[in-house]
Amino acid sequence: MNVDVQGALFPNVLTMLTQLLSTLIIFLAVKKFLWKPVKNILAKRSEKMKESLDNAFKQNEEATKNLEDSRKELNEAKASSKEIIDAARIEATNLKNEIVADAKKQAQAKLDSAESKIEQRKSEVRDELHDEMVNVALAAVSKLLEDKATSSDDEKALDKYIKEVNGK
Repeated sequence: MNVDVQGALFPNVLTMLTQLLSTLIIFLAVKKFLWKPVKNILAKRSEKMKESLDNAFKQNEEATKNLEDSRKELNEAKASSKEIIDAARIEATNLKNEIVADAKKQAQAKLDSAESKIEQRKSEVRDELHDEMVNVALAAVSKLLEDKATSSDDEKALDKYIKEVNGK
């Protein structure tokens, strides 16, 4: 058994140089043909990611601003609607008061008219009563005259007749 220990422990220089030279050629070819395009692709990708990230931040800021604006507009709308409702309530109250006042005026006018009619009717009844009393008194006087009574009898009869009329 003849074993070359020295050959097994140390590599062949020619093989090693060939391998180093082919590795160097592959490295140079990769650097010349692939390194710049890959670097450009990576740079473009990095730029796109930065743009996407910037756009996302801008959109987030814009969404936050829009949310704040929306909240502000909502609060303004609430305040405006509250003012409108309050104004409507006040207007409704004023209208109610006007309607009630108008109804009271109409009721008072009807009451005054009714009282006036009552007073007028009372006056008419008094006049009628007065006329009737005069007629009755005249009838009594004519009856007394027909009876040819004395003046003291006339006074007694007249007093009696007036008491009867007042008593009824």
